[in-house]
Amino acid sequence: MKKQKKVTVKFFVNKTVKPELVGKEKRYPLYMILTYNRRNTTLKSLYGGYYKDIQQAEKESPGLLSFEERILQKIVRYELAKEEESFDLKGMYAKYEKYSESIENILSKHFKNVLWMAVLRSEPQEYSYALNFSSQRVYFETLYAISKKIYPDLKSLLPKEFEEEMIIFSSFKRFYPSLFSYTFPTAIEWIDKSIIEDYRKKLDVLYKKDKKKVDKSISVLNRIIFSKVEL
Repeated sequence: MKKQKKVTVKFFVNKTVKPELVGKEKRYPLYMILTYNRRNTTLKSLYGGYYKDIQQAEKESPGLLSFEERILQKIVRYELAKEEESFDLKGMYAKYEKYSESIENILSKHFKNVLWMAVLRSEPQEYSYALNFSSQRVYFETLYAISKKIYPDLKSLLPKEFEEEMIIFSSFKRFYPSLFSYTFPTAIEWIDKSIIEDYRKKLDVLYKKDKKKVDKSISVLNRIIFSKVEL
């Protein structure tokens, strides 16, 4: 059996870029050196903030470094499985951006978009200008609740499967809460199927092993995630 080549991730705060000042303390963005097959590439962390040093990053963002390392390892292994002979680290940042996005965020953007399309077809249209669909800080559930109050006929403009799929989304969020931790599942964990088995077990409990409902939930998420993450 062919031995797998090692994938390593090393973290550092990049002191070659302009720092942010927190009081009188200079802080720098978190970066990573990804190494495979004696080649490396440098990536800026999408989830990290600004820190004085790595020790401060570990203290202020517990779990972040192991989360980032796990995701990068999974991305490389997934890409290797597809094209081992031709694989290199070129274009890794684009893959990192795509695959490290949280599943919750992918689903939220999908439902926001569907809702926005319905809102644009509603009257009076000028009310839609007061709704902030572009901010990640405004949750889909908030926008949906407000939109229903503004537009009584909104439901008739939404796809017939919208309510059912929204319930599936809500259940997923309860299973995998993302607030204040780095334990949430990402796109790569759905694509490499490492999260699906755990998700299926949770659905078995929720739906008392009703296979039709379990398979439906997985199918809905599969369709949305793969449509948003171009492979």
